[in-house]
Amino acid sequence: MNYIFQSYKRSCIWQVLFIVLVANLSMVLHAEEKTSKPNVVFIMCDDLNDFQGVFGGHPQAKTPHIDGMAAKGVRFMNAQSNVPVCQPSRNSLFTGVYPHVSGDFGWTKRTKQAVLKNNKALIGLFKENGYYTLGSGKLLHSNERGLWNEWGMNDKHNYGPFPFDGEKLMPHPDVPAPFNSIGAIDGSYGRLSTCSKWTYGWDKKPFRYNSEDDRDLMQDELHTKWATKKIKELEAKDTDQPFFMGVGYVNPHTPLYAPDRFFDLFPIESLVLNDYFETDAADTYLKDNIDPNSKGYKYYRMLLESYDGDREVALKHFLQAYLACVAFVDEQIGEVLNAIEESKFNDNTIVVLTSDHGWQMGEKDYLFKNSPWEKSTRIPLVIKAPDAQQGAQIEQPVSLVDIYPTLVDYCELKGETKLNSNGGELGGYSMVPLFDTDENTKWQGPNGALSIVGNVGGKTKANEQHYSYRTKDWRYIRYADGKEELYYHVNDPNEWNNLADLPKYKTTKKGLYKEMSAIINPRPKIEVKHRSATDKPNLIVVMTDDLGYADVGFNGCKDIPTPNIDRIANEGVSFTNAYTSYSVCGPSRAGFMTGRYQQRFGFERNPQYRPNDPNMGLPNDEMTIAESLVQVGYKSTVIGKWHLGANKEAHHPLNRGFTEFYGHLGGGHRFFPEELTIEDSYAINGETDSYRTWIMRDHEPVKTDKYLTDEFSDEAISFVERNADEPFFMFLSYNAPHLPLQATDECLQRFNHIKDPERKTYAAMVSAVDDGVGRLLDTLEDLDIDENTVICFLSDNGGPERKNASDNGPLREGKSSNYEGGFRVPFALKWEGQVAPTVYDFPISSLDIFATIADLSNSPVNADKPLDGVNLIPYVQGKNKKAPHQSIYLRKFDQKRYAVRNGDYKLVVNGEVKELYNLSKDIGEKNNLASKMPEKVKSLDAILMEWADELIDPNFLGLMHTEQWKYKGKKK
Repeated sequence: MNYIFQSYKRSCIWQVLFIVLVANLSMVLHAEEKTSKPNVVFIMCDDLNDFQGVFGGHPQAKTPHIDGMAAKGVRFMNAQSNVPVCQPSRNSLFTGVYPHVSGDFGWTKRTKQAVLKNNKALIGLFKENGYYTLGSGKLLHSNERGLWNEWGMNDKHNYGPFPFDGEKLMPHPDVPAPFNSIGAIDGSYGRLSTCSKWTYGWDKKPFRYNSEDDRDLMQDELHTKWATKKIKELEAKDTDQPFFMGVGYVNPHTPLYAPDRFFDLFPIESLVLNDYFETDAADTYLKDNIDPNSKGYKYYRMLLESYDGDREVALKHFLQAYLACVAFVDEQIGEVLNAIEESKFNDNTIVVLTSDHGWQMGEKDYLFKNSPWEKSTRIPLVIKAPDAQQGAQIEQPVSLVDIYPTLVDYCELKGETKLNSNGGELGGYSMVPLFDTDENTKWQGPNGALSIVGNVGGKTKANEQHYSYRTKDWRYIRYADGKEELYYHVNDPNEWNNLADLPKYKTTKKGLYKEMSAIINPRPKIEVKHRSATDKPNLIVVMTDDLGYADVGFNGCKDIPTPNIDRIANEGVSFTNAYTSYSVCGPSRAGFMTGRYQQRFGFERNPQYRPNDPNMGLPNDEMTIAESLVQVGYKSTVIGKWHLGANKEAHHPLNRGFTEFYGHLGGGHRFFPEELTIEDSYAINGETDSYRTWIMRDHEPVKTDKYLTDEFSDEAISFVERNADEPFFMFLSYNAPHLPLQATDECLQRFNHIKDPERKTYAAMVSAVDDGVGRLLDTLEDLDIDENTVICFLSDNGGPERKNASDNGPLREGKSSNYEGGFRVPFALKWEGQVAPTVYDFPISSLDIFATIADLSNSPVNADKPLDGVNLIPYVQGKNKKAPHQSIYLRKFDQKRYAVRNGDYKLVVNGEVKELYNLSKDIGEKNNLASKMPEKVKSLDAILMEWADELIDPNFLGLMHTEQWKYKGKKK
């Protein structure tokens, strides 16, 4: 019995030792497996949209090999191209840098692009990490042989073969005119068998074709043959060195050629076109933002013209060739996949299949890539890896920029992704958490995927691009001119119904825009205390200087896009009959700042620049908006132009209720920092020198280093971010587009279509202001305080058309006039969530701003000096249906000119001459009705004189009384 027990005991010990040994061996083998780098096979197609069985883009697509790969791997159902055109898409993919970060929007080779030349291409990083790199075909749009240990086929043959007439490459003879006039690449498609003479490419190497069974291999077939051969050669090598193999197929890029058997799969008579909505393009805006003769629209028109306008026949011929090329490239992909699976590398190789972008097949009357819609931006993306899920379908949107960090993560690559500090930062996120089997890893990227479309060109700036943002359920498109499209993919997979203008989707649209902006302009998150929208709302007044009435989009401007200024009008209230209280800068600002007609306290002239004169400016016994708001806890700033007096004790903003000041005290300023040569603003006397002073921060001079408009925009953003927790008032007082006409090259380049040099510079100055307004609006939304903020936009007076090339449109005359062009101005107000978008036609005044914020904040006003303005909010909300004002007035003391508007009628007094106009019928004040309506003249004159009796004479001499005024602002 004891012997049996001892034997059993020894047996157990040996079993335990054996288990431990096996476990340790398993751990060792597993450790070796973990330290072995995975191989990478990267397969890329060109212009391949979602026409595959697993992605459902077309019901007749035949792609058994791509479908089979998806069954064994992971397919990403909402993968997007970051820029749906070849060169910048591939540059972005292989550097991991967003196009809006690099500024790469055109056809610049990566190694010559200003930012991306300082980044490491993905292949180069693999090479640094000990990988053997092999490639063939179209990968980077401009090949970089130095990245590869081995290169395959001749690059010059990638798009071939081509029909050849013995001298030049030709379109296929079966393609009808005028489509064939597009050329040998984009204007060609057809069977190999129906053309008698072919060449491989631009080097004109002959391509032999006698029959389907007696011909040379096409270029994509040669890439496949090369790749399968190399896999066998690598397998035969006695080495553990991992490899990165890139195979770049050109199909289904045009020209669309494939062997006959692939065309035979898709008989034209049985082809089905995707659903088509005849007026689908009507509510889209790409056509308004690019040349209507650009390729997509032009190709569509030319294709239909080539088939006598028969859309169905035309598209079926093109579709047949496209589907044939998709089936053809699928077969090539299948051969490479089979070679991997049959090799020893199968269990240690990650395979990535994708395309640079999609292709739009006539939807929205567009036949090309480079559009903001689904067929152009959506791409197939399949990843097959040994330790990945099998057959998984990922709904989370991702984009090509995510591939670089994914492979870095999966292959555990080491090293910097930039060559130096001038390179762009990685923009994407690793997709490994989406396809591995570890439930603890989570996607760290954004909710959606971003694409840039439309303005291909190396000089096009990021803020001039058109952006498309795709989430799981939504697509949101925002064009450079501010127009928007919104599609709900759950109910509208064809993107037929643009919902952007429907009020019920405003919150959705706002949220998507905020997500998009976070990718385009990432910023540190600032925690802000939540306040009720109506609890002491913030007030921002953006005032431009000498802006023409017709120089903003919401007033009909065509040559100067102002999408951001228009956001205020389109998302709030656009006032069609808005007036300032005077028709030149200083008095107009004095009226706005006090809410009272400035003639009541003698501020009726532009003040001279006299720092030693305490009477040359705004009287101390007049309350400013800031002096009222500070009493209820507001912080206030003036940024930019002051022009209410230069005396330090009497007039400086810090002594008039403001808690901060960043700007200049005079009536204008030069814009370039190198021209600001006078440090002490108090040491000079005279307007000319005041234009050259340093900028003041509170009382201290500051030497700036930026274009002045941009400087003021930066300060505005800073103020909002620093004061977002508490109520604030910001007077963002741009001195643009006041003389001198000065603009940056960046902004000037936007207006090469304007031939008049002065108008061009003026437009560039307005555009810089619009940029700043856009950044400000984005900041309010990012901080989630837009619903707590009333924002007004206006000009201080009409444009001086003959001096700064402004345009007052239909209005008569301009700055300094008592006609409409002098003091009728562009004016918009936005209060998110409180004021619905509307157009308001009753006359209103800049004097109303003080009254509005005083009522909203319950701040005190001077009972002895009542405000002339009213709280506009009940009027624009529709609660008060009456006109806010009985009359709008103007007096110009020195010129003996007056004006009063009462209802639709306006009386203009020039000395002894009285004129009467019906503005509802005669906005240009061309038809003087005085002789026909003497009683109306008499009644308006009585109203005017009653108001004038309340006024006082000017209490200081103005700029017009100085010698230099004779020459200031005159054209030379």
